[in-house]
Amino acid sequence: MRFGGHRLFLSSLGLGIFIWILSFKLVPASPLTPPLTETILFFALSYLTMILGYHFAPKSHSRSSITIISINSIRIITYILICAFLIRFIDLFFYRGMSIFNSVFENRALVRTPLYFYELLFKFASILKSCYFFPLLFVITSKKKINIKHVFLSFLVFALPLIEALLLGSRKTIFEMAVLLFLILFLFSKISLRKWIIISICTLVGSLSLTTFILKQRVYIEYDSDRSQNELLTTKYNDLFPLKESFIHHLANETENDFEFNSKLIMAHYGQYINHGFFELDNIFRNKNSFDYAIGRHTFSQVMKPLSLDVNANPRGYTYVTFFGALFLDFGWWSLAFFIIFGGYQKRVFTGGDKNLLDRAILPYIIMINFSIPVMCVIKGSGLYPFLGIFFLYFAVKLIDQKD
Repeated sequence: MRFGGHRLFLSSLGLGIFIWILSFKLVPASPLTPPLTETILFFALSYLTMILGYHFAPKSHSRSSITIISINSIRIITYILICAFLIRFIDLFFYRGMSIFNSVFENRALVRTPLYFYELLFKFASILKSCYFFPLLFVITSKKKINIKHVFLSFLVFALPLIEALLLGSRKTIFEMAVLLFLILFLFSKISLRKWIIISICTLVGSLSLTTFILKQRVYIEYDSDRSQNELLTTKYNDLFPLKESFIHHLANETENDFEFNSKLIMAHYGQYINHGFFELDNIFRNKNSFDYAIGRHTFSQVMKPLSLDVNANPRGYTYVTFFGALFLDFGWWSLAFFIIFGGYQKRVFTGGDKNLLDRAILPYIIMINFSIPVMCVIKGSGLYPFLGIFFLYFAVKLIDQKD
């Protein structure tokens, strides 16, 4: 691993804050009302308690964990995940009826169809396929020579989530894939600075291109000025973090070519997407007496859903809130205790990545969670699945290695 755990932990938190502030300064939008002092205090204390939890937790000293994964284990894990994706696609395309000929909204409606207990295999496959980045990580970190076939299969497994993301219009999945690919290569591969620059540019351009394509599908932003402007002005983000009147006036009088015009619209939309979560958190504080705390049913809805206990506790009923906001909907100010525990858990992951297979595999995902804190709650819903799937794969590796 390229950097020490403490440095990575603080950098992952700091970079997320920096990107949020930079976006806030550049996006032509402003909140309807200044955030409450209570909102700012909660946000600051949430970061502080995570850092304190990390600081005071003991380092990882596990001596019985797996430090090296065998070639056979990598091969079997890869095949397990390919099977998980096949089962997932059977669920989506044959059981639920999703199709490439449907609109994004039709496919989303089909995916929301609840699964019953006897369909547990589909749910289990959905959990396992969230570990799609593990084979690539294991191939890159392996100290043994990997067959080119297994290298290809690891990249194939990593790319499979794109199918579902494009059909469901999920920008979040594209964002996660781009970030995880970058982190895995950055942390564990030994490549030159020149190649790093190429990889960084390709990752950025590729993810922006795909997410823009999805954005145009979801909100119908086409190369038509009037319609593009209307879609941007009526998006849900405008009720708390609206575009500035000067920018709206500028768009209304825009005479330049369509490409430049639509570029401004799309970048403005991305800026609102990045920054609005904080002001949605502020809205939660303003309305906190109008709802009951969900006690885990909001953030951890996918665990609660089989028991019919999941709930959307957001007073507005839609759009993302920050990582801290999602937990506040569940536990209120008591969520600070969760952040202390989560910070302590991260101490184990960041300091145990070189010694423990479980920690090494989940490390890029934890960094992505930290980076995304001001924007969204990555672990909400299916974002919790990698933490569940990794335990099955971990015990599978132990069982395989014992037989070898």
